[in-house]
Amino acid sequence: MTPLPSPDRRPVVCGHRGAPTVQPENTLASFAAAEQRGATWVEFDVRPTGDGQLAIHHDPVTIDGIRLGSTGYRDLDSAIPRFGDLVAASPALGLDIEMKTDDIDMSLASFAELVVHEIGSHCSPSTELMVTSFDADALRLVRELQPDLPTGLLFWKRSFDEALAIAQSDGHGTLAPWIRLLSADLVEQARAASLRVVTWTVNEPADVQLASSLGVDMIIGDDPAVILENL
Repeated sequence: MTPLPSPDRRPVVCGHRGAPTVQPENTLASFAAAEQRGATWVEFDVRPTGDGQLAIHHDPVTIDGIRLGSTGYRDLDSAIPRFGDLVAASPALGLDIEMKTDDIDMSLASFAELVVHEIGSHCSPSTELMVTSFDADALRLVRELQPDLPTGLLFWKRSFDEALAIAQSDGHGTLAPWIRLLSADLVEQARAASLRVVTWTVNEPADVQLASSLGVDMIIGDDPAVILENL
């Protein structure tokens, strides 16, 4: 699997859960809209269902009060796609696969195995992707299973020093700070450690311009068109 493109170019434009400003988040329609609005990557959340499928959904419970971790996929709303559905529907998109580990009914090790299996089953060697999470243990397990899978550590509550230390010790290629944590010093230290920098969720023109001026590798936002207009 191929990681982010090299950093000597404009930031990659990534749709946050697709393009939720125009379509419901984390749906195939949202991902298609993101591509139409200029995204070359999409970010999305994955969770295991009760029957061991990899569903794309942010929260552990649906808007109808159905808990994904204990419910079979066929009993969920048909608008909730699986990972394989997205890859089949939008094969040209790069994939920022965020593992959500709260309130799941399988071990982290089993979840990591499911993610690695699904990537191997649905993605080609040329697919641009990375696996991200706030959960450092989940990412560590993914890397143990498949060390060549690109991984990135998300953070907003832990300090930059802690995130940097984890990324270096666990072999991640990317640090993904919240936009409000982004600074020239953060980018400089990440570069010194040979790490790429991805920032989220970037919706204001001034924030897009800031992130671009600091030389980040990817900007994730709710409307890819806003990002493109302000690079």
